Amino acid sequence: MRWLIIFLACTSFYLSSSELSEKRTDLTQFDYPFLLGDWYLVNPFPDEAGNDFVVIRLHIASNYSFAIEIQKYDDTYEYWAGEYIVDRDTLVLGADIDNQQIYNYTVSHNQLMLNGIYFSKGYHSELVGNWTSEAIQGEDILASKVSKLNLTLQPDFMFLFMAESHDGNMAAYQGVYYFEGDSLVLMYEKGEQNSRYSIDEGQLTLQSNDFDMLAVMNRSE
Repeated sequence: MRWLIIFLACTSFYLSSSELSEKRTDLTQFDYPFLLGDWYLVNPFPDEAGNDFVVIRLHIASNYSFAIEIQKYDDTYEYWAGEYIVDRDTLVLGADIDNQQIYNYTVSHNQLMLNGIYFSKGYHSELVGNWTSEAIQGEDILASKVSKLNLTLQPDFMFLFMAESHDGNMAAYQGVYYFEGDSLVLMYEKGEQNSRYSIDEGQLTLQSNDFDMLAVMNRSE
């Protein structure tokens, strides 16, 4: 079937889809998906001389915009936002201005290194957890005779997805995930699944962008 650290793990100050773009984007078409999200650098010694910041948050969006928020030791904030350009190993912040900042980078699904400095990726606390289907709809998913879905989304951006059929057969997929706005992408060895999601009163709704499937899921232990 087609359905398939650093200093501190911080909760993401995620942006809504309307803040990112008025038009819905297909994240699977973005060339560097692991860059997307909120990245944090937490200063372990903010009171030492020369260390005047507590935490830096770098937000990178798929529309090639970025935002930086720096919390200072005196509890004031500095902000910078603009456009960026990127290739396989270079990230340029402020591509739309003369005073650009150029970084060599490496990135994984949950860690970013800029010029030798490590940032940790912030997760969405309401999305992380174990989810079990309450209702499944859609011709494609029902044609696969699926009766139950389980999805585990971990804070380290790893996932485990399991589907059970009416006759007791089980299929399991694991990999990494990323999200932006209301888009959630699960990446596994032989493919990826792109869905829209919403969370309302602790209930997760997933609607596939790739085939006819809608799942309403509740938190489980």
